[in-house]
Amino acid sequence: MVVFQSRVLFNKFVKTTVLDSAFYFVMYLYISFLSPYLSTMGWAEGLKGWFFSLFSLIGIFAAPIVGTLSDKIGRFKVILFGLVLEVAALTGYILITNVVGLFFVRVISAIGFNAVVITSLSRINDTVEDDSKRTRITGIAQSLASIAVIISPFIGGYIADKFGYQDVFLVAWIIMVAVLLGLMIYDLFFFNDNYEHRKRKKLARKDFNPLRDVKDMLRFKELRAMSFIGFAANFTTPYTVLVLPFIIMQHMGLSNIHISVAIFLMGLAHTSQYFFGKYADKVGSGKGSIIGIAISGVLLISMFFARTFPVLMLLVFLRALGGSLFNVSAWSYMSTIAEKHDVEGKVIGSYTAISRIAVAISFILTGFILEKTTFGIFLLYGFFILASVGAFGKVLLQTKLKTKTTIKTKG
Repeated sequence: MVVFQSRVLFNKFVKTTVLDSAFYFVMYLYISFLSPYLSTMGWAEGLKGWFFSLFSLIGIFAAPIVGTLSDKIGRFKVILFGLVLEVAALTGYILITNVVGLFFVRVISAIGFNAVVITSLSRINDTVEDDSKRTRITGIAQSLASIAVIISPFIGGYIADKFGYQDVFLVAWIIMVAVLLGLMIYDLFFFNDNYEHRKRKKLARKDFNPLRDVKDMLRFKELRAMSFIGFAANFTTPYTVLVLPFIIMQHMGLSNIHISVAIFLMGLAHTSQYFFGKYADKVGSGKGSIIGIAISGVLLISMFFARTFPVLMLLVFLRALGGSLFNVSAWSYMSTIAEKHDVEGKVIGSYTAISRIAVAISFILTGFILEKTTFGIFLLYGFFILASVGAFGKVLLQTKLKTKTTIKTKG
């Protein structure tokens, strides 16, 4: 089945997807090992919780702003800005070891991450010509990015165990600089980013008001429901970078490579998003979102009973499958609504901001809980998700999103 009917849009999709995958590769070289790295400097789990929550707190304000900016000044410029900030952040991780300095580095990294990831997702959705295929196109991009996530942690884990954490940051820095320089050279001599299906708009003071952007998004009943469910889904974010490393290394007494196995299994599950996207296109992205998040919640509760590494990894993999179905369905669901009103960057950024509130709260709470208990955190995550589905799932199931088949042309 032909997904892209325009070569211009296909080329734009490929370029953006490759860039997004490269960025994820660099991020997962080191992000999975930040928690044990901070432990080597004597950081307690509570302090690490605040550190990780800062990333999300910054995203609350940065995400809507970069989304709106990309709607108005163009996606590519915002992506370049984000790459520059990530290079600066990696420089900080290499040179700085004091608490205050690392918190500042975390702020820079958060802004850069939101600029690249949110804008790339918006740019990928710009290439959709037929809304009935939106979920599978999003799934292709997410699946390819997941391949980078599969490979990267093993490389990062090997470097961390063999040479040390500082060398992980150094390798990430080298790759990111190469990507940035290559992109700038390509843009200077070859890249034609003038194609946009929307006209450029002038910036206004209100474009730097994230609260206004979030308010605009929440006027849609369907997006309000998705925001609450997304809040619960993203409340589990510490599970990847804080909970699993803590359980694997400090509770089970295993190594960085075992953390890589967990990340590998999650990444492997996420490569299925193209197939989940085709499924969601058939049953509806709203129903796909509910099925995926419900599966995720049930399996998180099941992790409370896992006491061995193989059992835990099996549940991690199955839970990631449910999360993959939710992820690709949710983005498609929101993008279909946003595209009709020409505010896709704003909606994606605003949803991300709401999600970041959940993540920030959860990191602080999770860090505190891990100092008291371990597996009990899975019960909190799972029941919170199922409660949100029960409260707001009906809206998504009843929503009938109309599809369009108009072809976007240059001009």
